[in-house]
Amino acid sequence: LTKVQTDVEPSTDIHAMFVLAKLGTFEMSLNASDDDLPLFKLTMSDSKVSQNSVTGAEANSEFTFELGDFRVESSNNGDTLESYRIILGLVPGSSSSLLSGKYCIGQDVIQSYKVSDLDKSKCIKYAEFCLSPMRYVHVHSQIFALIDYATEGVMGTMSSLAASSATEAATEVANSPHNGEQLFCISASGFEIVLPQAAYSEKSFSLQSGKFEGHFRTLENGVGSKAKVSLTDFMLQCEQLGDMF
Repeated sequence: LTKVQTDVEPSTDIHAMFVLAKLGTFEMSLNASDDDLPLFKLTMSDSKVSQNSVTGAEANSEFTFELGDFRVESSNNGDTLESYRIILGLVPGSSSSLLSGKYCIGQDVIQSYKVSDLDKSKCIKYAEFCLSPMRYVHVHSQIFALIDYATEGVMGTMSSLAASSATEAATEVANSPHNGEQLFCISASGFEIVLPQAAYSEKSFSLQSGKFEGHFRTLENGVGSKAKVSLTDFMLQCEQLGDMF
């Protein structure tokens, strides 16, 4: 009799998961503590998040999100002009999506993205964020009232916890050991800062920036990192005097 031994390689279990979540509209009203009148309103609308992951011999996952609109605006009480009430949000008429992004883990899913002039052959993590043109209006009374509201009471506690958690998560990602490179790409198509002479005045300064692009790469085993940033344009404009430079 002859004994024959055959080694059969066990099959690899592959698990796939897909998650999709959508948000129509979310509004939060921040009211005054003395008379309970509304001071500010936060609005988030048309947002969605999806995750697609496959685990097996090699783990590959993709996380994408899109924030349709996010606005912080003051109430219609007082003498503030209508054009200054939206403190932070999309530039009117520019886009329907404020922020979009994706975060990928695994060689297979990373190589499927075509990013010009960027080497992803050694990347094990890749993130991409695209920001549409935003507008920020700085009226002292509004900003300081919003800061006091965000740093005191329940909102202050929640803001502190959120900032602490975000800092810890970012530190953990930056300091975690990895055998490959991590690449982060950020692009913003424009940002405008409006500085009114007064909340009721039509005279204002406007600082406008053009397209911004940033590529940040962390090298293998934490030996260092590289960064490349570019800004195409910058302009300071006055309502009365026109372009200054």
